[in-house]
Amino acid sequence: HRVAGNTAGAEVIAAAAGEVVFAGYAYPGPVAIVRHAADLFSVYGHLDRALEVAVGDRVARGQRIGTVLPQPANDARLHFELRTFLTQDRVNGAAP
Repeated sequence: HRVAGNTAGAEVIAAAAGEVVFAGYAYPGPVAIVRHAADLFSVYGHLDRALEVAVGDRVARGQRIGTVLPQPANDARLHFELRTFLTQDRVNGAAP
């Protein structure tokens, strides 16, 4: 969903159906990671601290995962990635 201006509180939805494999705090901020296939993950960062999903949850395409975290110093934003790995030590260390 596109929101004009500051996106604080904007709805964040799953890009595709899958299983939540990470829901917690890592870079960047509160994060949810959904596995869609053996080697396809979507990553949602800068979420509000009240994550609406937990590890093991099944999500449908378009299902709400959470909202964008308000940022007091600057405009809020969503960090979104599609990746083919969950973690990769040489890039991320032990964190997603």
